[in-house]
Amino acid sequence: MQIEPIAIYFEIPATDPMGREHVEGKLRGLDDEVVLHWKIRDRTFNREPNPMHEIHLEYHEVEDVEFHKKFWGKRFIDFKVGDPKKLEGMPGIHIGKATLHVTKKSKDDAERLAKFLDYKISEHRVAKSQEALSELFDDDTEI
Repeated sequence: MQIEPIAIYFEIPATDPMGREHVEGKLRGLDDEVVLHWKIRDRTFNREPNPMHEIHLEYHEVEDVEFHKKFWGKRFIDFKVGDPKKLEGMPGIHIGKATLHVTKKSKDDAERLAKFLDYKISEHRVAKSQEALSELFDDDTEI
């Protein structure tokens, strides 16, 4: 079944005192993978624009996705991966966990994307469990 991709725009506020590591990006939930596009925010006095980075993750590599909505309309998604090396080099990441602050233009799609990603992760886990059970009961041994 082909599902229409869902995407949100996000920011990860700078963790350094000068604000040089402010991340802007886009998180897309596709039918068979999650794609994370990110770059460090362009600065006024920097002559060269910062390059766009792209991370492709299969659903079994994503550990957890949680949507949070705070007072004053702030929304963010906690995005966790099993292998922290997948997000290596991205500022604001803490051992495979990113807190993605959803921008205003994506606020309506943020909860929908989190639910979609959670569904796809669960779907993958169920498929793995069924494979393990079928391997267990396909043996010709009697119980």
